[in-house]
Amino acid sequence: MIFTRLKALDLDWKFTFPRLNLVDFRPLGDALKAREAEESGEPDWLTYSPEEALAKDDENRQKDEEIAKMHESLDDGYLEAIEDAQTQPPPLTVEVYAAVFGHWPTGWPPTAEA
Repeated sequence: MIFTRLKALDLDWKFTFPRLNLVDFRPLGDALKAREAEESGEPDWLTYSPEEALAKDDENRQKDEEIAKMHESLDDGYLEAIEDAQTQPPPLTVEVYAAVFGHWPTGWPPTAEA
């Protein structure tokens, strides 16, 4: 019904292959802490500790490595899912689109993004 109405209105639908991504909220946390410090009126050097700064840098470096590994794992999974999708029958929504419009939607079959 939806695709029939889209076609009647001379509209289209684009298929987008699902993909998982990561979000790193550390910059937001740092910005919130900076805002709190600014609002308190205390100078930032008052609570500065070189040992804590070095420990935080080390922690951030480790977290960056973990995030890079997670990104790589998600990218590998995404490429595998695309390969699987190319050998399987299309999803029902894509088949219905093709039945109504007479061709595959933009984005089908899925390809790996550059």
